[in-house]
Amino acid sequence: IFPEAGEARQHECRLCGRTYKRRHHLVRHLRYECGSARKQQQCTICGKRYSRPDTLQEHYVLYHRACLI
Repeated sequence: IFPEAGEARQHECRLCGRTYKRRHHLVRHLRYECGSARKQQQCTICGKRYSRPDTLQEHYVLYHRACLI
């Protein structure tokens, strides 16, 4: 059930060669890091850009919590 410590990474990005143990991590990488959506998520308060929507949400919580209330 649990991956072995030395388990091979079997999902490789054809664009940059980065490898992942799980397919959904590769899909996320292709969508938000190597794909066309790169740094498309922008904070409406300070303008900082992120490649993934979840990291933008994390940014709002960490840096702009008072603005969101």
